[in-house]
Amino acid sequence: MAAAINPDGKEFQFSPPKALFKTRMLAESNVFHEFDVSADGQRFLVGSLIGDTKSPRPTIILNWEAALKK
Repeated sequence: MAAAINPDGKEFQFSPPKALFKTRMLAESNVFHEFDVSADGQRFLVGSLIGDTKSPRPTIILNWEAALKK
């Protein structure tokens, strides 16, 4: 989101915010920072959904090396 700022007068005045771009962010994740801004402020890196969002979640197998030894 972006808003124009007018610093003249006693208080800052802000225009209504508007979206900078559309994205499908990872709303279901526990990631609190789904984006980052480049050091020069010219680019964004945004985590977004790709492909079918209705596909099943992946299965993660922990300690699989021990299971191979059995």
